[in-house]
Amino acid sequence: MIQNYIKIVWRNLARQPLYSVLNLSCLVIGVAAALAILLYLDFELNFDRFHEKADRIYRVETKSIHTHDKVMDVGWSSTPAPLGSYTKQDYPAVEDYVRFHQFFMNETVRLDYDGIITEESHCTVAEPEVVDVFSFDFIHGDRKTALAGPNKIILSETLSIKMFGNVDPVGKIVTSELFHVLPDVDPNYTFIVNGVFRDFPKNSTLELDLIISAESDPRAQEYHFSRFSYYTYLLLHEGQDPDVLAPKLSGIYDKYLDPEIEPVMKKAVHELAPLKRIHLSENGGYSYIYIFAAIGLLTLLIAIISYINLATVQAGRRSMEIGVRKVMGSSRQQLIAQFLSESVFFSISALFIAVALLAIFVKPLNAMLGLQLDAMNLLQPHLIIGGIAILFFIGILGGSYPAFFLSSFQPISIVQGKIAKGVNMRRLLVAIQFAVVFFVLVSTAMIYQQLQFMSEKDLGFNHEHVLRIPLDTEEKLQQVPAFEELLKQSPDIGAVGTASFIPGVAMPRRPLSADNAGSREPQFVHSGQIDYNYLETMDIEIVDGRNYSVEFVSDATQSILVNQTLVESFELENPVGEKVRYGDENNPNYLTIVGVVEDFHQSSLHSEIAAQIFILTPAARNVSVKINQNLKQGIAHLEDAWNKIYANEPLEYVFFDDDLGSSYEADHARGKIFMLFSGITIFIAFLGLFGLASFITSQRIKEISIRRVLGAKLIDVIVLVSRNFLVLVALAAIPAFVCAWYFIDQWLQDFAYRTEINYLMFGLVLITVLILTFVVTSFHAVRATRLNPAEILKYA
Repeated sequence: MIQNYIKIVWRNLARQPLYSVLNLSCLVIGVAAALAILLYLDFELNFDRFHEKADRIYRVETKSIHTHDKVMDVGWSSTPAPLGSYTKQDYPAVEDYVRFHQFFMNETVRLDYDGIITEESHCTVAEPEVVDVFSFDFIHGDRKTALAGPNKIILSETLSIKMFGNVDPVGKIVTSELFHVLPDVDPNYTFIVNGVFRDFPKNSTLELDLIISAESDPRAQEYHFSRFSYYTYLLLHEGQDPDVLAPKLSGIYDKYLDPEIEPVMKKAVHELAPLKRIHLSENGGYSYIYIFAAIGLLTLLIAIISYINLATVQAGRRSMEIGVRKVMGSSRQQLIAQFLSESVFFSISALFIAVALLAIFVKPLNAMLGLQLDAMNLLQPHLIIGGIAILFFIGILGGSYPAFFLSSFQPISIVQGKIAKGVNMRRLLVAIQFAVVFFVLVSTAMIYQQLQFMSEKDLGFNHEHVLRIPLDTEEKLQQVPAFEELLKQSPDIGAVGTASFIPGVAMPRRPLSADNAGSREPQFVHSGQIDYNYLETMDIEIVDGRNYSVEFVSDATQSILVNQTLVESFELENPVGEKVRYGDENNPNYLTIVGVVEDFHQSSLHSEIAAQIFILTPAARNVSVKINQNLKQGIAHLEDAWNKIYANEPLEYVFFDDDLGSSYEADHARGKIFMLFSGITIFIAFLGLFGLASFITSQRIKEISIRRVLGAKLIDVIVLVSRNFLVLVALAAIPAFVCAWYFIDQWLQDFAYRTEINYLMFGLVLITVLILTFVVTSFHAVRATRLNPAEILKYA
């Protein structure tokens, strides 16, 4: 019987090739898209779950800081250095703790092994317990002593192979220069490779390729409660409630904070973030998971609707076959089994084709969208079972019309054509389908508009044709003046300046108070170092007072620049000449504000502009070079100057546009996903519309022929065929636009600086879809008018 059903399926595919190809295409594309979304969600939801103790690991986050007069909401992921050890010491609920930090200012760590230089950016410092709290799989070395003692490092497998090849590197000596965040420390370090661990999976929040032992930091004992530079993770005992422990952590400050050392801060309030939720909380929370799950479901829904519509079209054409089979003795149960089997077979075939397509295109898809999907993850048992269940469900839906509806009629009714055609049901499905299309199109257009807004918004500084050269050694810093002089000799170099920070990306914070502020209480402000020429290089304006100048010797030790937001935050009426202090009023040393800098975005547009200070330094670690119109010649001169000053040192630079782009990688990736899937939904929807319009036109072919005989023109036939579809699509836009407006409004709340909802775009989407609908339906109307009415009506 199964073999007979398969033969019938192939005969029907051959008999109606157009509808079969359309039907299969809709289903394959929809299923492949849904599977891609499923892979993406599986990747996102399983971040950090590979750690055996993940259920008991929590990151300590700083919710707010209490000073003597006020509470400042900060929302930091970091904590003071001593917090972890005191927490384990005082609270039995804590089994162990791990702290990650960087005592050095290097962007990348350069490792030198016998003259072979390797640079690594995923580097951190941690205690020996890190390998017990987190799941490290050691290939070489003893995990128990891997990070015990000073000047020990462990490497990821990838970094080990990159540095040493396929050999055991344990015991090998590497050297590096690490510039301490605190002054007066020799930057030269000699490390012993003490272990190699397997690479963490790609869905890990901890990007670790190089870990340095905590005892390597010679100033580790000098970090107090005021320095929030450690990422602290707690491993709780089984059954302990983190919500009970978190409020107790503030008591550590009451017990251990020394007001002689930290006069500003009184205490901090902390929260415990589950390890398995950190990635989601830092990337939009569960809202994006819900959004992409909805995209997958909507794409699959559109594919199912198109499949059902085209399946019922094909079934309607087989009504005579059903009548003949019933006359020949087929029971209703046999017909139901046949049609359901055919539909399930069809949908399962679509599943296999979709999986094959996804396996072929997953790599280019990853490259295009910036994802890290692996088609092999589809072989997980829960995904296999879920996929098969969904396809059986689709198969039953697609086969239900001929199986349960057409098979219920008497043979004489079927042969005489006295059965309902189910057109109203199909029209309802098309309305739902186009409501989804409108929702996705409008949402995608607004996401694209927000991304454009972020890329085009004036950030308050010039980032076009400006590149940044990071300097990673003290010797390079000392040669900056000579390097700048060589650069300025070229007419293609507009300006050169240095800074300790990267504008538009991030800046560190420190407490500051002002003598004549509205409140004498210190505030945490963003702090950066700049030289005399940096503001000119980045085209950052001085709106009050002056810039740093070599004519004022006091600028090096007694002056400071601030931004407009700081002036507003401290309520300074006449900021130039005002005195500010690090810490509170008890600090006898002060700095005088000599200029107010125009606000610029020190971080991404997700965050508002904050108070900033700028300290003068002769040379900072990021050299910014503004190149004039001739970019090629400017870079050539840059390379020539570099080779003269820094002979035998490789020149590494990055354009500011690339620095800024890294801040919005997640947003751009999500935007690309939206755009791709909006295109898929449109394609599937109009494939379904094409098939349905063809079917309805064929049902009315006699009516059209009679109208043609009576003198109807082509435009009359086009209006006749298209009118109902256009009304249907227009009505579908109403609920879709309401839902899209709500979704867009909620999504834009995640941005501190956002575009306005463009209501004109709603109208443009509506007009575009109506035009496409008119074109598709008109195509079938034109085809119908080309048929000879005499041939159509001959057997009427």
